[in-house]
Amino acid sequence: MPNWRTPVFEDSLMATVPADITAFAPLSPNGAQYTWLWDKAQPGTPSSRPYVPIIFFDPSVAAAEPSDTTQFLGDNYIVFRSDWSEDATYMLVLAQSAPRRLHRQPCQSSFQIYAKRAYLAIDPGYGHANGDAIQNGKAHNLIGVDDLGTARYHSVPSVVASYANVRDPATLQEHLSTSFCDFAGVEVHYDSYTPEPPGEEVELGISIFRNYLFPAKTYFVIADEVSSPETHDYQWYLHFGFDTEGQLQIDGSKAFWRTTNADGTEVELGAYFIAPEVELSSTLSLSLIH
Repeated sequence: MPNWRTPVFEDSLMATVPADITAFAPLSPNGAQYTWLWDKAQPGTPSSRPYVPIIFFDPSVAAAEPSDTTQFLGDNYIVFRSDWSEDATYMLVLAQSAPRRLHRQPCQSSFQIYAKRAYLAIDPGYGHANGDAIQNGKAHNLIGVDDLGTARYHSVPSVVASYANVRDPATLQEHLSTSFCDFAGVEVHYDSYTPEPPGEEVELGISIFRNYLFPAKTYFVIADEVSSPETHDYQWYLHFGFDTEGQLQIDGSKAFWRTTNADGTEVELGAYFIAPEVELSSTLSLSLIH
């Protein structure tokens, strides 16, 4: 992220850049970028393995800033970034179609935003307590259905149930990057959900295509296309407030989150909703662990 910390999702915490990257620099064709990242993030950064750079750091690998600001990493992660400075505007989109069981966060097709030196649209990350609170779709910036999501069961999208397959996989379908606009299209299907306590699966058959645009590398547009064989109520979840206090103002179909950034400067994230019917509401949650 622009604050030289790892993004928060799945088991990830907002942590410092691991010293292990210094071991990859001499071995990888992207070694110059690894060295550059370590040079940028290393000052004042504690490490659980301080011996790694001592052993592996190779001064012959010259540092070089990455040339691409927007990155499409396989079919699982999309990073939009205005530039490589600490003042960059940044969005991470999670597609996630590969099998992963672990702690089973149903965050496929969700996003998070860091801009103006502040973590503005957040993901709850991984917590050892309140597992059910974060292991359901309501805890992530994605589309909900019929207010489902009180625990890891009874939730959409469904959590991963196997190392061999993924329920409700999200896949990167289309993408492009130009000097004036970046784009990624992510498709996810909500096939069914499991009632709580676990019972017979309920079929849904919902298809969602999320269009992420980054015009002029300045702001984000998210256009969602939803189709279903039956009528449902849909929720569009957006989470604010990572280790910071702030104020949320709702004005019709607009919402404004105001907080302070790492420098103590006041910043604002504005969200404008365009749909046939929009009803915004807010909820304070103290159970999400970052």
